[in-house]
Amino acid sequence: MTNHLDLYPKNGFSYNPNTQIVEVPEEMIAKGYDSFGGVLDVTNKTPGQIDFTTISDPYLVYSNNSNFLAVTDHLLIKSVFFRLLGLFNSDTKYFSSIYFDHQFGGIWLVN
Repeated sequence: MTNHLDLYPKNGFSYNPNTQIVEVPEEMIAKGYDSFGGVLDVTNKTPGQIDFTTISDPYLVYSNNSNFLAVTDHLLIKSVFFRLLGLFNSDTKYFSSIYFDHQFGGIWLVN
């Protein structure tokens, strides 16, 4: 069985897009993530603004508007389920997040 999504606290994460150097939390390394097809900053973006066809799995996804990271793949990233995480916080056409915690769940407003 393939795992399509893992969520991690953002503690210990840093990324420099100029040098392509990424530091990740120890939990990610312990889980076996030693490389990523792409590191995606989705701050204030919608899924339509990213060309996923040029990026291989897995994706490390982060937003400056969240306190967690997601490791996912092409099967899940465009799904409604992934959008409920709130990383694509500008994607509010159908719903918007009222509260979300990556360990416990959330509350959403359906527009």
